[in-house]
Amino acid sequence: SLLIYRDKQGVLFGIQRGCPHAMGDMSGGDIEDYPDISKAVARPPSGPYLSCPLHAYVFDLANGTCVSESRCKPARTYQVQEGASGEILVNLTPRPESNPEMSRETANQLQMLLVNKAMDRL
Repeated sequence: SLLIYRDKQGVLFGIQRGCPHAMGDMSGGDIEDYPDISKAVARPPSGPYLSCPLHAYVFDLANGTCVSESRCKPARTYQVQEGASGEILVNLTPRPESNPEMSRETANQLQMLLVNKAMDRL
């Protein structure tokens, strides 16, 4: 199964429901926009980002990349669009994996940024 999310600009995203790390249900995870991630790393993912509630792994909804753990396999993502009558249309063939090489140092930087953002909300 999969999750569908619409951002503030109306863009639709589809991502697998089970976390690739331990197959935890990501439907209860937080979705965040982190516009300043590009300042933290040289090659940022594009977001928005979904945090798995089981182990707090964070995935880019645009391409499935796990931005908090460089060794985690990417999540499957799906093309989603709105039809002329407002229906949600999902291409059930997953997009090709797009897991850009991310160094351990970059993953650590992203993870710290995400943790700091979460702490700011408390």
